[in-house]
Amino acid sequence: MSSYYALFSAVLAERYLQKLDGAMDHWEVHFLRRGYDFLRRGIPEGAISALNYLELPPDRRAAAFTGPMPVTPLTSREAEEIRRGLGHVIAMDERRMVVSVPSVAASTRMPTARFG
Repeated sequence: MSSYYALFSAVLAERYLQKLDGAMDHWEVHFLRRGYDFLRRGIPEGAISALNYLELPPDRRAAAFTGPMPVTPLTSREAEEIRRGLGHVIAMDERRMVVSVPSVAASTRMPTARFG
């Protein structure tokens, strides 16, 4: 992930986890699955788009999509799999954010500049 949006993967995963904990209709299940799939594949732009649709109020959905939502209900097994996957996205992002600090031994071997 090298895009600017990749910086938000963990935040997006946390938002999807929040949605996963609540009751969802067919629309929400569809876009939760899509968003998770985008995050899993390292495409945060797609996850952002799916989250925008997921959070669309029911009265505005018809303007974005017409027709039936061919979605099967979310099973507890699938929800747990998504939960683990989102946790993995968060953990990988945290690991990426860890900054290594050079050891004292390494810093003593480095030349220093004196001013004054």
